[in-house]
Amino acid sequence: SQLVPGGRGYSGDVRAATLFIAIQDSSGNELYVREAGIQVLEYMLRGRLTALPPERLFTDTTSMTAAVSRALDTLVELLSPIPP
Repeated sequence: SQLVPGGRGYSGDVRAATLFIAIQDSSGNELYVREAGIQVLEYMLRGRLTALPPERLFTDTTSMTAAVSRALDTLVELLSPIPP
C-alpha cells in the first residue's frame, strides 16, 4: 500500500514496480520466492491516473533498500547460523 501522489484519498489499483526474487535448484524446483513493492508508477493528474515521468522513477533509495530488505529478510533468517 502506498499513497498515490496527488491522489487526495484515491483508493484502488495502480501500476507499481515490484522486486521479484526467485531461487531455484538445478532441477528448477523453487526454493525461495518473495516479492516486495518498490514504488507506484502512476500519479493523479486532473482526476486521472498518469504515468510518472522517467526522472521521478527510482529516485528514493530508502524505498528501494526497504524493498530489497523485505524481499530477502526471510531468506536471510533461513540462512543465518543458529547461535550455540
